[in-house]
Amino acid sequence: MLQGIKYSYLRAFIAGAFANAAAGLLSVALGLLLGVPSPPQLIQEMATVLLPPVITSIIIGMFQEATRPLVLTMIAAGWIVGGGVVGLATGRLRRPGPGWKFPLVMGLALWLAAVMVLLPVLGQGLFGVSAPAGAVLHSLLWLLVAASYVILLEAFATPPHTLPSYEEAPPDRGRRRLVLRLATGVAAVAAAAVLGRWLWTLARIPWPGNGGLTPEITPTEDFYAVSKNFLDPDVNEAQWNLEVTGLVERPLTLSYQEMLELPSTEQYLTLMCISNEVGGDLMGTALWRGVRLADFLARAGVRPGATKVVLTGDDDYSDSFPLKKAQELGTLLAYHMNGEPLTSTHGFPLRALVPNIYGMKNVKWLKRVEVVDYDFKGYWQQRGWSDDAVINTSSRIDLPHPGEQAKENASAIGGIAFAGSRGISRVEVSTDYGETWLPAEVKEALSPYTWVLWLRDWHPTPGRHDLLVRAADGDGELQTEERHRPSPDGATGYDLVPIRIIPPVS
Repeated sequence: MLQGIKYSYLRAFIAGAFANAAAGLLSVALGLLLGVPSPPQLIQEMATVLLPPVITSIIIGMFQEATRPLVLTMIAAGWIVGGGVVGLATGRLRRPGPGWKFPLVMGLALWLAAVMVLLPVLGQGLFGVSAPAGAVLHSLLWLLVAASYVILLEAFATPPHTLPSYEEAPPDRGRRRLVLRLATGVAAVAAAAVLGRWLWTLARIPWPGNGGLTPEITPTEDFYAVSKNFLDPDVNEAQWNLEVTGLVERPLTLSYQEMLELPSTEQYLTLMCISNEVGGDLMGTALWRGVRLADFLARAGVRPGATKVVLTGDDDYSDSFPLKKAQELGTLLAYHMNGEPLTSTHGFPLRALVPNIYGMKNVKWLKRVEVVDYDFKGYWQQRGWSDDAVINTSSRIDLPHPGEQAKENASAIGGIAFAGSRGISRVEVSTDYGETWLPAEVKEALSPYTWVLWLRDWHPTPGRHDLLVRAADGDGELQTEERHRPSPDGATGYDLVPIRIIPPVS
């Protein structure tokens, strides 16, 4: 048996990884308590800044509602591995023997690296001075994170001095195995929880045309949800207020109960994410109830010179649109969805609904409406996405399903078409990759702001058929055939569904 076994690199890595995982969880909890963005949250936000819009749209298009769980999983993995690397490196640097000087110096070094290097890189300024929460809270949070990491690393890592042989120290070997098993078990449970959450989210993604045509009204639990947040806000109804401020004669502040008591209206409206790919399902239609934004602005009294309205959510996400758009009757501040209060996922207690523009401008968890006289650029516009964000005319084939082998008695092609508040005047289908086009029957829209369902009788012959669909908006303008990714103005192009018709077995 080898004598004088040196410091275990594997154990140092596992100890560092375990310590950083625990420190990361602590940082999230402390961040919520102190009102400060946690390190994983800052890393996620920085990723959205560094990634070009085209890459962002590809990722969201590929993974859709699973994007956020995937990103968080990758951040968590990187955070844990980084902790392991630091644990391995510090283990090699430490001198043999116990003592408090090395952990103290190490903790101080990690804290200084965080507040003087990492925070500026993440856009928070030196010591977090540029962040809304200020330098004191940021410095305190990172100090606690560094201290917890060092303490846990010291507790679980073996100092790099010469150890007795295994035969001479069986109790230490048992303790080592116990620690390793504990760290491995915790990591496995955490990984299983993250993976389970991700798979559950994937399972919830509504498959287009599942069981036939898309439901005209999307069930709330199947309605798409995309968010920039590490953790979405959990707004307390009793403490929430809506402010109407800026260039107005009479600034307003309303509680949730006061909001419910105002004259309200209901309308059907389709929301569509700007990252939706051609044929994608990041869109949905619901019945919404709320108060017209125009009524709020009339009550507050808009001052001359105002040009835009800026909306800000409880997550500090902001976006804007022209004042003229805000004063349209269809622009709603909604608190009910499909007959029930908004869920937290969909923006409780209040969200904006603005016809004819993509979902990124329909701010959720709304807390402030500000009238301004300048060209405000929102969260995604600062990252290269469209500011006008007018919805492109689109159409989708839901029946038959993509890649399906249909029997010869297949009898219909169907799907949806949408052009925002411009409406749909006609839908055409091709079964021969655009050589010929046939008109489809279009169901009347639920409102001027929703998609339409369409259907075309079909009596196919055996073999391959490349199905295409195209739609014209209410002005008769045909959607463009040119195919573009969603970035930065929304996807364009015809939806293509290849189908192979097989003859019935005789």
